[in-house]
Amino acid sequence: MMHKVEEDASVVLLAAKEALARGNINFIRYELNELLQLFRINLDPNCQDYRKVAIAVIKAEVRALEDVRVSMSTLFELPVCAFFDVSLKGGGAAPRRD
Repeated sequence: MMHKVEEDASVVLLAAKEALARGNINFIRYELNELLQLFRINLDPNCQDYRKVAIAVIKAEVRALEDVRVSMSTLFELPVCAFFDVSLKGGGAAPRRD
């Protein structure tokens, strides 16, 4: 499942980078309109500020997707905490009582 998430993020990341390079705000128009509606911001889609906000949202999406890609490719093991006894039956963990 994690491979599928990474693959999906890579596909969207590529499209977002291309839209950003071309200045294609149609890529994010639906999401931007939802954000503006959520925050009750009335902004004319034909004005320059709408374009600036759209570009900023695409940049933020690219950064987020790059972070997802990096975190998915960086697998690490969690250290075992000596404070908890994980040998309990049923999968639970309880504080040690030494």
